[in-house]
Amino acid sequence: MFLCRPSHCRQISLRGDLFARAHCVHKNYHFWWQMVLSSLTPFQKAFSTSLVVSPYTVSFHKQNGRIAVASKPLVLRKGPIRLSWSGYLSERSINGAPVRIAGFNLYESSDLAIVLTDVDGKKCQTKITGYDVFGQSLTLDPGRNVKPGYYTLQVFTNGKMASYYDGARTFQNYRFAVTKTPQQPFIMMFEKSNDKNREYSDVSLYRDKPLDFQMDIGGGYLHWGFANLEASIIWFDVELESITQPGYIARGDIGIRNLVKYWEGVEEHLEDWFYPHYPPGKYRLRVVATNPETHTEYKSEPFERVVEIK
Repeated sequence: MFLCRPSHCRQISLRGDLFARAHCVHKNYHFWWQMVLSSLTPFQKAFSTSLVVSPYTVSFHKQNGRIAVASKPLVLRKGPIRLSWSGYLSERSINGAPVRIAGFNLYESSDLAIVLTDVDGKKCQTKITGYDVFGQSLTLDPGRNVKPGYYTLQVFTNGKMASYYDGARTFQNYRFAVTKTPQQPFIMMFEKSNDKNREYSDVSLYRDKPLDFQMDIGGGYLHWGFANLEASIIWFDVELESITQPGYIARGDIGIRNLVKYWEGVEEHLEDWFYPHYPPGKYRLRVVATNPETHTEYKSEPFERVVEIK
């Protein structure tokens, strides 16, 4: 947020993703002013809510036609780098192909680099092949050697890891998925329902730390992504493949089975509860998308943590 306080104005706030206006109080009258921005270098008028990093002149237009111009320019500078509000990313790469990732303050001039780390701790260097001029997205090329699965994604700027603290949590690790095909679903987030601050989910890849549940008690919260199929209905199930009893596979619907608004290839994201109504043991968990018209199934890569039911 950038603040400027001309005479009689309480506050002028400007964000790169919001329009700005001033609330002024003078002689017991309240006025809302519309902010009109003109870039000084280079000169341009900003008619959209997206602004480039630059100095701006600020003028206040009153309904009676009067205009007040701020004596000093308003300088829009880079803010902290951040990719999401949750820690997990809704975007995924298909077989290592380039993917556009949205975020905040993703400028080419910040000398950005992205590193992917798999569940075994192996780091994968990637390439950034494009930037949005407003810093709201970049194009990540993971490389065709990246295997399908889940990764920790970290952003570096000028050689240092980008970090952002929002008052509740520090954001520097993001959960990122690579799938074999566009139709393959992917698990964006899965955790116990009694975990606090679900919107700030723990995205660390704990392969050797089981996610445990009590049988028929409580449950979990599952968030997954998928690409629409050419169908009017898609079913979604959770599949548990037993590690304790090889060959035993259990399935249960995860609440959302009949969806009728589909356009093939469009990315969607769903969420629902997971209930541990399964025999005690250790399992590998997947999300399964089924086209009931063709009986074709698409299974996600297994969740990297073992699911243990006690």
